[in-house]
Amino acid sequence: MNAATSPKTRTRLPEALPVPAIVVGARPDADEEGRRWGRALVWFMRLTALAWIGLGLHYWGQILGPGEGGPTSSGFLEMTLARQTGVVFFATLDFIAAIGLWLIAPWGGVVWLFTALSEIVAAAVLPQLKLGLGPTVSLGLNTALVAVFFCSTLWRRASRTTIEGSEKSTFRIHP
Repeated sequence: MNAATSPKTRTRLPEALPVPAIVVGARPDADEEGRRWGRALVWFMRLTALAWIGLGLHYWGQILGPGEGGPTSSGFLEMTLARQTGVVFFATLDFIAAIGLWLIAPWGGVVWLFTALSEIVAAAVLPQLKLGLGPTVSLGLNTALVAVFFCSTLWRRASRTTIEGSEKSTFRIHP
């Protein structure tokens, strides 16, 4: 092979480092407020994971459970196609979100928010499908949990202190 026909050498792109999981109390220099916030976030994520495991089991009970005709009929097959799609969608995503939340993985919070917002939209736009625990309960529960998560995150952001040089500055949200 001569130089004219040799393949070009490719430059390698730097590989991205994996994002570490949320670890509570890993930094000994973290302030008490940060440790308290981390513990509260872990408890919120774990309790929400337990609720989502229960909701996932409820959906799987609809898929595998008996129908109106007794143990030989299938309740899932008696549902409309739109409701079957919603039940399978949320049965799958609720368990994935619960696992991610329980592991305190960053992707778990993302999947949970996506699932919760999807259930809010489904309960608000398509209440006739009666997904989850009913449109009113699903709408209320998901809206409340998402609101608690975002309000507590904003509260944490507003009350967090940072050290810049030798002076402390506090970021506050003013109305």
